[in-house]
Amino acid sequence: MKPSLADEQITAKIKKQEVDEKTDDLCRRHEISQGTFYRYKSKYGGMAQQQIQVLATGLKEQREDRISCVLFIGVQIICNEYCAAIAIAMHTS
Repeated sequence: MKPSLADEQITAKIKKQEVDEKTDDLCRRHEISQGTFYRYKSKYGGMAQQQIQVLATGLKEQREDRISCVLFIGVQIICNEYCAAIAIAMHTS
């Protein structure tokens, strides 16, 4: 499986196709299917480079926020289990 393209690479290919290249030729040269190209085009087609960078940054921040939440919940679960174990140990002693 080929690695996915960076957002900047995708927009460059879309602009190249819009200016002077047939979709078939562009897809063949970059080894992507036409379906993939049109999916990229529907997602990024009207965006400027700066808009795409803002979108990518926002998505990265959302991922980081989700990871932080999962870690926080994991720490809470561990603390709760630890406190319960201490309470049981103290009760049985």
